[in-house]
Amino acid sequence: FNEPTQRALDAGIPVVSYNADEPSNPRLAYIGQDLYLSGQEMGKRIVELVDSGKVALFIATPGSLNIQPRIDGAIDSIKKSGKDIEYKAIATGAELNEELSRIDAYYLGNKDVKGMFAVDAGSTQAVGQVVEKYKLREKGVKAGGYDTLPKTLELLKADQLDFTIDQQAYMQGLEPVVQL
Repeated sequence: FNEPTQRALDAGIPVVSYNADEPSNPRLAYIGQDLYLSGQEMGKRIVELVDSGKVALFIATPGSLNIQPRIDGAIDSIKKSGKDIEYKAIATGAELNEELSRIDAYYLGNKDVKGMFAVDAGSTQAVGQVVEKYKLREKGVKAGGYDTLPKTLELLKADQLDFTIDQQAYMQGLEPVVQL
């Protein structure tokens, strides 16, 4: 991330980053959501929804600069809440079918889960699909995540998800161009 940015700047090409950032990167600006803070806000929402018990936090690709800070922030808020919430971060993979399969398998092995939340688009959709498939709303399971994929919005409208966080992807793509 840093080396290609520096090469571009050395060649006189202005560089901004969006959607993911590394503070040590020499880019001219980062344009986008504060990912850690966003995760903290998600964590606060989780502790509003779940009083205690097992909570799954799904992440497609652990360590990715655009989603790892979200899960770190969510964990921080859960810890700071002092609630008796047992959270576990679970990698789901980067393909929707893989995400769906892993989240489905997680639920089948953890039927006492109180909440399932995700920090990426595909995992969020898959969480909603698993909630719907097993009628988990009837069991009081809370769920949510990120992004506004069409199926995610359908699941939200059908009350299979409690929330989704909109990154305003259009603005993420447009604003860096406007700034340059």
